[in-house]
Amino acid sequence: MPRRGRDERTLQMMEHYVEHWKNGMTPRMIAEKYGLSYSQIYNCLGEIAEKSGYQRKELLEQPHSEYHTSGIRIVKGDVEKVDAARFEAQLEIVGREINTLQTVVNDTIKQGKDFEVAYMEA
Repeated sequence: MPRRGRDERTLQMMEHYVEHWKNGMTPRMIAEKYGLSYSQIYNCLGEIAEKSGYQRKELLEQPHSEYHTSGIRIVKGDVEKVDAARFEAQLEIVGREINTLQTVVNDTIKQGKDFEVAYMEA
């Protein structure tokens, strides 16, 4: 049963906010997803932060999804060590993907075909 003053959409948003935020959604996008106003989101962030262990300010910042950071994260305070071998392996994967894309685009242009590049997350 919803708490007094909070409807089901607000409670659902509060339950899933951090998950959406980690997946790259901004607070405004989350508000739109649940049909809420930005001010409703803003007013709930203190409670969301308290329950999730994040700071309220963090939850207002533009997030970066795990897909885009490839497991590398920026932290405040102590610096984390980077596994150089893993980092190089990730760069090699990205390099191969870029080469494949370049080959496809070049072949398509040579054939005189129209094309559109669309980004899709795996």
